[in-house]
Amino acid sequence: MRVRETVEVGRPADDVYATLAEPECRSGEGPWRDLERDDGAYSAKLHVPGLVDIAFDCRFELEVDEGDRRVRVRGMGTSPRRGFTFEGSLSVRGDAGPSTVETDVEVLPGGALAGLGQRRIREQARRLIAEFIVPTGAT
Repeated sequence: MRVRETVEVGRPADDVYATLAEPECRSGEGPWRDLERDDGAYSAKLHVPGLVDIAFDCRFELEVDEGDRRVRVRGMGTSPRRGFTFEGSLSVRGDAGPSTVETDVEVLPGGALAGLGQRRIREQARRLIAEFIVPTGAT
């Protein structure tokens, strides 16, 4: 499923881009936790609340383009009987005032996740992408 969204952020574009390009500098609050750089890639725990809380072990790579303020991301998340892969781009737009991030991310659920309704998965994916862009506690 493809998630295309525009997320408004109340911070200058350069700050937002820096947070996306170096996600290991963010706080450990919210669903994305224990984010670390490891051999040129990143690892993190993704906690997805719902009827049943799910914790995914995620591994992903970033490719940054400072000229276009674009971050390309590719990776996967796994947990027992559930998993997903994702690939896409996050493009930061704006100047000194509030900015926006245009997302274009393909999320492919697998295992038991694939059996959930597409609408529910799309809602969760949108929320988790937005949380990655604007971490809990950031404005």
